Amino acid sequence: EHFKKSCDKIIKQTKYYRLGGDCYMYGMIASGLIDIVLEDTLKAHDYMALIPVIEGAGGIVTDKYGQPITINSDGSILATANKALHNQIIDIINN
Repeated sequence: EHFKKSCDKIIKQTKYYRLGGDCYMYGMIASGLIDIVLEDTLKAHDYMALIPVIEGAGGIVTDKYGQPITINSDGSILATANKALHNQIIDIINN
């Protein structure tokens, strides 16, 4: 419930948003076409290969608490275009 409320806050502060998109959205963030991807309840095979691509393009990837992603993470992922934006989204989620 808390995560859903956080997502609703983020949606209210964005100009455009899209629900769904799977791996395509991570390619878009790495290409500079979008700024944020936020998902929950994923499995490690859903995101582990995406992390070096996004980080290699200058993006930031953590879980919804701002912790590094590992094979044992909780299934949440926040990928953003830059550190400043990442910090803003983490603050919204956790406050």
